[in-house]
Amino acid sequence: HHSLLSLGGPADVDAQSISLWMMILVAFTVFTEHGLRSLQVWLGPPHSPGNQMLAKVKDELMLMGILSFMLTMLEQAVDVSHTFKLPFEWAHTLLFLAAMNLVVMALLLLSIVEQL
Repeated sequence: HHSLLSLGGPADVDAQSISLWMMILVAFTVFTEHGLRSLQVWLGPPHSPGNQMLAKVKDELMLMGILSFMLTMLEQAVDVSHTFKLPFEWAHTLLFLAAMNLVVMALLLLSIVEQL
């Protein structure tokens, strides 16, 4: 059983693969942040309904990310039986889908508000 907490020794690590994934993650983060800033400008003043909704969506997604990370680390630290893990994975997936649904609904509401 491989775990994030036991990554292996230096001989087991491919530095080029790690570097490539780090660059991809940094590029994705920069692209996403730039997109969010552009969306904030497009939505108008900082206290406009659109920007308030965007801030709420960002807060919810950040909370989901933190919870997901904490639960992943807990799962790696504690050996969990399959009968416990399967319902957890279902719940985790449903929470992710609920968060994505929130984003889609917020974007739809933003487009409706902009048309008014």
